[in-house]
Amino acid sequence: MSFCKWYPPAAAGMADLGWRGRHIMSRSITFLMLLWIPTWASAVEVHFAHLEDPRLDPPTVIQVFPERLKPLWLQALATDEADLQREAARAIARAHRQGMKGLEETVPSLRTLLDSPKLHPVVCREVARTLIVLDARDAAQQLMQLALQGGLDLALEIEPALARWDHQPMRQVWLDRLTAPDTSHARRILAIDGLGEIRQQGAGEPLRQIVLDSLRSADQRLHAASALARIKTDGSLEDADRLAQGTRIDRLAAARLLAEHQGADLQTLLLRLAVDTEPAVGAIALERLMQLDPFSIEPIVDRLVSSPDARIRQLTAQMLFQQGSPEGVRRLGGMLADVNPNLRLWARESLIQLDRQPQLAAAIRQAAMKALHGDHPLALHQAIILVGAIDHEPAAERLLKLLDAKDPPLRVVAAWSLRKLAVPATAEAIQKKIRQAIQVTNALAKQYQRGPPYDVSDHTLPAQVAHLLEALGEIQDRSARLLFAEFLPRPPEPDPFGPPVVQVVRLPQPRAAALWALAACYADQPDPQVVEAVSHLFSDALEEEDLRAVAAIGLGRLKSKSSLSLLRSKFHPDDRYSHLGHACSWALQQITGKDPHVWKPRLIARQDWFLQPLP
Repeated sequence: MSFCKWYPPAAAGMADLGWRGRHIMSRSITFLMLLWIPTWASAVEVHFAHLEDPRLDPPTVIQVFPERLKPLWLQALATDEADLQREAARAIARAHRQGMKGLEETVPSLRTLLDSPKLHPVVCREVARTLIVLDARDAAQQLMQLALQGGLDLALEIEPALARWDHQPMRQVWLDRLTAPDTSHARRILAIDGLGEIRQQGAGEPLRQIVLDSLRSADQRLHAASALARIKTDGSLEDADRLAQGTRIDRLAAARLLAEHQGADLQTLLLRLAVDTEPAVGAIALERLMQLDPFSIEPIVDRLVSSPDARIRQLTAQMLFQQGSPEGVRRLGGMLADVNPNLRLWARESLIQLDRQPQLAAAIRQAAMKALHGDHPLALHQAIILVGAIDHEPAAERLLKLLDAKDPPLRVVAAWSLRKLAVPATAEAIQKKIRQAIQVTNALAKQYQRGPPYDVSDHTLPAQVAHLLEALGEIQDRSARLLFAEFLPRPPEPDPFGPPVVQVVRLPQPRAAALWALAACYADQPDPQVVEAVSHLFSDALEEEDLRAVAAIGLGRLKSKSSLSLLRSKFHPDDRYSHLGHACSWALQQITGKDPHVWKPRLIARQDWFLQPLP
């Protein structure tokens, strides 16, 4: 049997996502950055209020499959063409992973094909893989024979599935391999892993001999230790203690032996292994200590939080979170400055979650303010977001000073945090900062009119101004009405061959933020002039659709009954979904009090199958 390569699908090209699309994509990237560590259900995001309040999620996208796909694939399996057979099997597996129903009906055809004496080796492997994907346990005996008679590539595909299914005839095969001298290295490891998966009690002593045999290969010993830990959850402490005094591989084996171990004196040995010079040893020991008792790390916690290994520090942070103690909060506060960005974020989110416990509120605020008044830029960034997320108003004075921080990203998150706090006493300083930004960017635009070079040194200023404008909206500072009005007129079309547009009053984000803030300030007491200004912007067909959507939301907040016909003219329930239509629907519901329009899920049919029916 020959080895069959697997080629991953090519990455799809990204079209221009636009203003709102780029914001959504940035949120997705932020989420993806957290995947290597435990994640929270909803991490705090530095987003704009005009994009999130209200949250207008597009309708659910449901993937559907063209009709008559399955009969086509079954026909392809029945041909004598190896390429068609392979691609049909691959398509069945792919469609099953994507949620297509009823593909278990292809199992008989796949099994028949597997018995064909003339089956090409590449097709054989693809069919076997598809049967595994379909969880075709009835084919286990066929697959077992294929794994034993075929090449190693097939065994690597099939035997882990047989272990998951606990296929009884394979038990003796795996047991025999442990002691058979002619067993290949790779097949012995497959046997070790299989016996561990099914927790075969009779394999305990042979596995122990492999673990303790220093002449064995390192991977065999470590796989055997992991398997033995699943089979034997007590009585291995003496072996582990002896191994813990040996080589790096010995110590790794010791840690793996204790991964599911119970019994007295276990924590003593685990604490010793947790501070081992080999981080992989320490990580395994810490994971077990976390399961047993997160408070057990107290004697070594100072060494753990300063470990050079990020995984050790991460596991320590998780245990401090589980402790839920003031001392644990203090140490988590120190991790806001960790060199690993994911760990910094995780420490911040831990403190936000722990803030739900009233007895920890004081400790969390103390840790946040300590970092906020420090000079470590990494800790500052997390602390700024933290005080906004926990609504710690005494931080407002410090945040106003950080609007002029040397690090531009700090200025943006400081503005966001001021919006979250919405302290009325900050309104005057916020207005002053916005007017300063208007003056600076207007002067810069005049300078650019004289020609290049163009040096837009602070690309974060528009985002900062947008957050500050929204802060005034949250505060409901009506004295900022004239300030908001400076952002409302539609700017002239930019010259594609001219200088870049730098005036904050002409940029999309600050304009949308000012529009949102204006409506928020007058939501309780609508002003006819405000309604007129918002309606005028909504009616301007030359404005960007996203900005007009913010205007529609503003009309809804202002409860403008005079705008009902205007909103209805842009909202047609039967039309294809659009963000502007969704905003109009929301506004109509706010004004009329009727139930909001329910957007039907979007059905999207995949059309990229190697065989698909003609329309």
